Amino acid sequence: VYLYLTWWSLSDPDIFEAFSSSTDLAALAKGFSYEWTVAVGWAHFIAMDLFVGRWIYLDSKANNVFSAHSLVLCLFFGPTGVLSHVTTRAITGMVRGEKLTDIMESPPPPIPAAAAAADKEA
Repeated sequence: VYLYLTWWSLSDPDIFEAFSSSTDLAALAKGFSYEWTVAVGWAHFIAMDLFVGRWIYLDSKANNVFSAHSLVLCLFFGPTGVLSHVTTRAITGMVRGEKLTDIMESPPPPIPAAAAAADKEA
């Protein structure tokens, strides 16, 4: 859906010209005045919110960090939710006196079915 919307919006010469005419805020506003461009932006923001929200959720579960406020902020204000989670995570680690696990650096937990199959092979 995202690729289709992107292709369709950039295939319209008026939209393409609106974004390529200059790099100021007025050109950006003109580019987003078209429905197709708003649809692409909406799909992009929703996808980013989902991926970043998933990271916040998994990281909070792995480290037992409160994250409801960060998830709400991520849903409505994107980067503000990430900043909130990173700050909450840092404060939680300092209060506990421990370094929290970064889920991006650690390998994911094994899938139960795969783990059972690996045990049978060994």
